[in-house]
Amino acid sequence: MTSNASRRVRIATHGVPQGGSPKSSRQAASNSMRQTLRGIAKFLVVMVLMTILNSIVWEYVAGDLYDCTDGGVPGYWSPGYWIHGWAGHPVAVVRQVVHGRSMSEPDTIQEGWSVNGLLCLWLSFLAVSIIISVALARLRWIPRRQIKTKS
Repeated sequence: MTSNASRRVRIATHGVPQGGSPKSSRQAASNSMRQTLRGIAKFLVVMVLMTILNSIVWEYVAGDLYDCTDGGVPGYWSPGYWIHGWAGHPVAVVRQVVHGRSMSEPDTIQEGWSVNGLLCLWLSFLAVSIIISVALARLRWIPRRQIKTKS
């Protein structure tokens, strides 16, 4: 066994290389924890930005698919509660969705769409957000500085 190979075995089995100190293993654990926290923080930052972007895009994309006369909370933030009927006012299926109607009129949804279809669209927005957030959290955001030596 070469010296490098035996050193790797000692590191893997005992956590501290020969001639090393427990302090170096604590530093390694501290660096690992720091990297994990950085990754989580980057994921959360990107996820918040993606949620803001999705809220804006949802208003344009889904705005042509349904209209809730109640208004209020942005549609992306209230999945599943986009349209609703009440006694004597079922949800109307229409060819073209018109906005700005009275609250006494029923909510409308475009032909060929349903609440389940809207939920699938919303889940695809969420899935893309998670994929992008994970991908960007794994990347280094700030390049390492290269130390220039004087020649």
